[in-house]
Amino acid sequence: MKPAPFIVNLMSGIAGMAIFTFYPVLLRTNGMSISNIAFVLSFSQIIKMFSTYIFGRGGEFFNRKLIILTGILSAISGAILMGSSNNIYLLIFARLLFSSGIGMIPGSLLSSSFEAGVSISALVAIGSLGWGIGGLMGGALGLSSILFYTAAGMLFIGFLGALKLKVKKVKTEGAFFSFKLFKDKWYIYLPFFLRHAGAFGIWSIFSIYLKSLGASDMIVGIIFAINPFFQALFMIFMDRVNPRKAFGLGLFLSALTFFAYSIIKNYYIIIPVQIILALSWATLYLGAILYLLKNSTEKSTATGNLHAITGLSGIAGPLMAGIIVNLGSIYVFILGAFLSLSAGIISLLNSKKHS
Repeated sequence: MKPAPFIVNLMSGIAGMAIFTFYPVLLRTNGMSISNIAFVLSFSQIIKMFSTYIFGRGGEFFNRKLIILTGILSAISGAILMGSSNNIYLLIFARLLFSSGIGMIPGSLLSSSFEAGVSISALVAIGSLGWGIGGLMGGALGLSSILFYTAAGMLFIGFLGALKLKVKKVKTEGAFFSFKLFKDKWYIYLPFFLRHAGAFGIWSIFSIYLKSLGASDMIVGIIFAINPFFQALFMIFMDRVNPRKAFGLGLFLSALTFFAYSIIKNYYIIIPVQIILALSWATLYLGAILYLLKNSTEKSTATGNLHAITGLSGIAGPLMAGIIVNLGSIYVFILGAFLSLSAGIISLLNSKKHS
């Protein structure tokens, strides 16, 4: 088994989760309102969306290894700046650096790994394991400069691993900017967008909501970590799963999970619900990735588009949450459940036509 792609995905997962969990708290500590935090997260997702789409598409034309290395360096710079500044504008700029860098990685990493015969379920699982470790690391270190410097250190290890990547030279004929795959695979991209918009709306307030219920930094870290640890466990056994059926199951399980959040008022009860969330994401994400890789000629573009959709969801979700949260957090959770249920219905209605 080739270790380089696993090192990259593991370390970027660790850094990503640590920063994802406590960056909203960092902004809140520096005096930003919850609504403005949601808008900042949306803007950072705009940057990530364009980065993921452009460099996912770029993986069909340019050196994929160089794209990955550049992305990691950008993310390292953002993490270091987060740990070294209390200026709100520099913290926003740092998040943009981090988001753009992270966005450059998935398309080239997934496509080159698939073409090299790497197990995609194992690769995705190791990324989820990284998110779990990052959540625990964030909970243990708490909101501090050390947290962000440690995240930068993890990314540097990923950079060293990326230097060992073996990628095939590719050269795609045709226009650089092409939206054909969005049109052809809309029945994957649209449900994914709806589910993830609801999810990102929830995640933009989730750590703050947990703190309002009395959870400590460590408990917040544990709650966030349970999800990816169980994701990794589930994904290990999903290499031969039917991608379309797994995708649909993940959408309906997401709706169930988000509705459960709306009726739970004790953070301890949220802990077992995170296991259902883990199964929902494992089936949803791996199902989408495997389907696109197996049914697309331009694999870097196909997977890059999926992560660009994630970025678009990250714009719409926090924006909606920033408005709805003024009515109460419960409405953010209900909206997430409704969007996931709608996505599941769309996927189900099109499952036979696009199997």
